[in-house]
Amino acid sequence: MDVFSVANDSRIITFIKVAFFDLGGTLVGNKRDWIPGAKDTLTKMLQKGIRLGLISNTKNLSRPEILEILPKDFNMSLFENELVIFSSEVHIEKPNPEIFKLAIMRAGVKPSQCLFCTEELPHILVAKQQGMQTALLQAPPKSDIEKLIERLTAEGLLPKKKGGTLMTKALGYVAIFALILTLGSTLLTIWLQLEPKKELFDLTKALLSWQVIAGGLAVGGGKTFQKEIKELVGRIAK
Repeated sequence: MDVFSVANDSRIITFIKVAFFDLGGTLVGNKRDWIPGAKDTLTKMLQKGIRLGLISNTKNLSRPEILEILPKDFNMSLFENELVIFSSEVHIEKPNPEIFKLAIMRAGVKPSQCLFCTEELPHILVAKQQGMQTALLQAPPKSDIEKLIERLTAEGLLPKKKGGTLMTKALGYVAIFALILTLGSTLLTIWLQLEPKKELFDLTKALLSWQVIAGGLAVGGGKTFQKEIKELVGRIAK
């Protein structure tokens, strides 16, 4: 598979937001079967927050007739309705540039944030001319669609790592908060002319304890923790 950069041969990398796929030979075979790795690739794309669409030449077939020749477990709901572009419905066939312009318009993002995947080189070249990111796949039975995400990530078209979970970020903030408290207590100790009070260390210890996390996650725990801190602060102020 060859992954092309944005139009005008620019090496400025933009993460893709929308991925359009051809149907026959790209996602599905001619026996109502999936191309190996295609189904899993679609799932992973969705998990990465990529919107999915289809651009396919479907002759004179109606939507029900198209669905009849797809795998029984082909889930059309994976694709946004507006991003499903069948030539029999829009009366434009690939490689006519207009079908790719229509796809970009419906996606509502920059052309460079749209990806088109197929095993058809002429279609790839036209999509590229419209400013789309493109991925040329190997034709069956040597399809390499299962490596698509890996290649896109290597090319910088997909982020290498998705942002951390809410809990991971929260723990990061707690660590920063703990560091600030540690530095603050050290400076305060110096300010007190090197005469640290036991209560000060009790306060620091309490703030650095697991109750910092528990207090932020449970209302009851948070109130108890706040009460303990107020008592310690009151003792220090005396």
